[in-house]
Amino acid sequence: MNRSNTTINTNDFIRVANLVSSWRRPVLLTHTNPDGDALGCLLAMRSILRSLGAVPRPLLYESPPPRYAWALEQESIEVLTGPADAALAGADGVLVLDTCTHSQLEPVAECLKRTLLPKVALDHHVTRDLSVDDFLIDETASAACLIVAEWAEAAGWTLDDDARLAIYLGIATDTGWFRFANTDARTLAAAAELTREGLSPAALFEQLYQRETAARFRLLAEVLGTVELHHESRLAVMTVTRDMLTRTGADRRDTEDMINYPLQIGAVQVSVLLVERDAGGIRISFRSKPPTDSRPDIDVAAIAAAFGGGGHARAAGARIAGTLDEVKARIISRIVL
Repeated sequence: MNRSNTTINTNDFIRVANLVSSWRRPVLLTHTNPDGDALGCLLAMRSILRSLGAVPRPLLYESPPPRYAWALEQESIEVLTGPADAALAGADGVLVLDTCTHSQLEPVAECLKRTLLPKVALDHHVTRDLSVDDFLIDETASAACLIVAEWAEAAGWTLDDDARLAIYLGIATDTGWFRFANTDARTLAAAAELTREGLSPAALFEQLYQRETAARFRLLAEVLGTVELHHESRLAVMTVTRDMLTRTGADRRDTEDMINYPLQIGAVQVSVLLVERDAGGIRISFRSKPPTDSRPDIDVAAIAAAFGGGGHARAAGARIAGTLDEVKARIISRIVL
């Protein structure tokens, strides 16, 4: 597998592999609102660590979006319902996947700060504030699952069918099925290697994108109806209210990927999706694409960071207190195009 652009060398992979493979009861964590890359990391590392004789405990804080239900039919992932400290009871290490920020680990963030357990983070995002004992960070990787694949190769770990499928799931979803700008030769080489073992991209695509619920489809229709264009149509803003979710029978997990639709408009450079949260405040997602003229490119991770969030230059998120109208006004005034 060609890793010529990676910022992690073989010695890094082996050093961290030696630490993690020494754990017998590791806890595997990822970010809130898990996407395909987060779930892929959890599933792949569960398979890998089991093959090494460990008994890993992957955890989520809420059920994943319905489109990933098929991936958990054989064996689900535990959803944390009790105290966060109980999640680490009996563990001998913590592996944090696809994030390196406390804000995305809110249900267990304070627990992670207190614990004396060794912690390792694997991530490809720009934003990070998590204190760990070691890490595998590569901002040039298109997906965290790509780092997992390269880690396994460098460490000499064998990938079974479940691990290969999970890794492909993470890579394919984080690259928008190989459409986004983060898709590079390294990404495609990894995907080719995974399919060489018999994995069917067509079957996975059908599972992910051709078995949507009617509720999600109804919600999508309403969300697209909220599109507002600002700053000479360079900024698109969409909203999801609690009433919309009730009316369509959908939930917040069904909003995944909806933010990308306005980027199909030629003039739109930045897309923003605001979702009302039951707990109060607004969850915001940002996406961007390169400008088609001489105007500067927009780093949405920097915008998200201004509101306490983070992510990638082209994909980021944050959570802000306030009403939908208040937060929308702040976002529109903050983004200058």
